[in-house]
Amino acid sequence: AELLPHLTAGDLTVLTNSLQILSRAQASHPHLRLQCSGGIFSPVSGNFVGPDAIAFFGRKRARTFFMSATGLDPGSGVL
Repeated sequence: AELLPHLTAGDLTVLTNSLQILSRAQASHPHLRLQCSGGIFSPVSGNFVGPDAIAFFGRKRARTFFMSATGLDPGSGVL
């Protein structure tokens, strides 16, 4: 979410599993194409999780990728 103010206009698509990022991006950057993973909503993290979210990202490819620390687990690696 903190990267959103640094995005510029252009041919850009944001992929997210975060309800907060989706909401902020829609409000502040109407030019962006937004895709949200869906899945099971976690009220603890505010993210969509589970098999549907994993499958969504498994079908995507990105030139530039940003991930928050909540996407990492010491035992499992990238989640």
